[in-house]
Amino acid sequence: MFTKNFFWIGLMTLLGLLLASESGHAYADPQKKNLAIFIFGSPGTPQFQHDFEDARADLGRVLEANGFGPEQQRVLKGDGQTLQTELAKISKKTYGNLFIFVAGHANGRDEQAMLHLPGQDRSYAELMPLIEKIHARQRILVAAVPQAHVWAKRFSGKGQIVLAGNARREFDFIPAQFLKIFPAMFTKAAERQARDLEAGPANVSLAEVFLMTSRRVERWYKRNHLLATEIPVLEADGDGRVSAVFLEKNGKMKSSKRKKRWVEDVAEAGRLHFVIPWVGGNHV
Repeated sequence: MFTKNFFWIGLMTLLGLLLASESGHAYADPQKKNLAIFIFGSPGTPQFQHDFEDARADLGRVLEANGFGPEQQRVLKGDGQTLQTELAKISKKTYGNLFIFVAGHANGRDEQAMLHLPGQDRSYAELMPLIEKIHARQRILVAAVPQAHVWAKRFSGKGQIVLAGNARREFDFIPAQFLKIFPAMFTKAAERQARDLEAGPANVSLAEVFLMTSRRVERWYKRNHLLATEIPVLEADGDGRVSAVFLEKNGKMKSSKRKKRWVEDVAEAGRLHFVIPWVGGNHV
């Protein structure tokens, strides 16, 4: 218990220092043209189908509370031609805020990895240009797919933040823990705040959600004595290089040669805040 609390004191203190000089702002203005896109590949098993649906429900609720009404949330699934047609229609408009969640199985390396779809699979190299054509002032892309480092590199830039579930090039497994953990962390972070604030809606930064997700993913592999086949990464400062969080045995974050890069990415993601008007399933 002491180690757990020590970790969180250090982690939240660091996050507070990073953000102290920068005022955060709400992620999306309801008055702007906002759009959320969920792109799901073939689930393969009933369990992954369930995980896809849970991710959609958890994130959909968060997005609806932050300026994305039900009519501004689109779920795209089907064969490659269907995805191409739907993304082409969407790209005809310009958006204020764009949230994209991609999840699925894939095999192969880098941009040649093939996302499993009904019918013929499509490579990342084919899919990513379709998404790039969708213009928005602010874009958050969450990639719960294998070889996700290429998504972070491809979509790096001003006004773009990428959270990727699997940055390990040697594995082409779906980041199953990231898929389950990341969507639930908005509410978990809000519950932590509620214990301190006791009233009012929580205000959760994207950086906090990423840090909590990273910690829980790594802890899951360590607890189950398994080789970590997924490492969550963040790219938020536009330099095209991802940052990851690792823990020491005592729960403290490891110092890294890339510490400066990590600080910049976290600070940038920390400027975006999501209002969570419920705690533990109850509206407050």
